[in-house]
Amino acid sequence: MNDYLNFFEDNNITQKRFNTTGLCIPNKHYMVNIDNKLKSIIKLVQKECYFVINRPRQYGKTTTLNRLEQILKSRYQVISLDFEGLGKVFETEEKFCKYFIDSINNSINSNINMVSTFVDLINIIKK
Repeated sequence: MNDYLNFFEDNNITQKRFNTTGLCIPNKHYMVNIDNKLKSIIKLVQKECYFVINRPRQYGKTTTLNRLEQILKSRYQVISLDFEGLGKVFETEEKFCKYFIDSINNSINSNINMVSTFVDLINIIKK
């Protein structure tokens, strides 16, 4: 057992590496500079425009969104939702609305009333 503990101490890896499995962390991973991309997105947010981040795997979508969230939190109330792996949430309109409103309520400590249709959900979001 001591051999393994010594191995950890002797092989402390602190060098940056290429990450191909998800979110990149600047002090751990090599990263492409996304400053210009973030500035372009921030301009869209300031103009209250919609935008889409649509790229294949490993193009930095998650990294961009996480960094954007950190930046925008300084000026806006950011709601971050993750729909990955939530198949059952999409089975009915009512289940989706419940998940969506619960997520918003938890994210910003609010108490939005429950609705069961997309039309009602849209009307609440517009307010």
